[in-house]
Amino acid sequence: MLDPIVEKIRKIREDHAARFNYDVNAIADDLKKRQDERGVSVVSFPPKRVSDALGTADAPPALDKAS
Repeated sequence: MLDPIVEKIRKIREDHAARFNYDVNAIADDLKKRQDERGVSVVSFPPKRVSDALGTADAPPALDKAS
């Protein structure tokens, strides 16, 4: 059974991608431009370094390349 809402969103997404010849960078630029024009922002978190995410005590030991 097809969900009409999902189908509508897929159609909108397909039409939008086709307008930019499926160029992912152009699509992202357009979405960013629209976001800026509307004054809304997407939640964004700063990237975490692996050592920050694991904590220094939980970090795995370095591999010995001589082995």
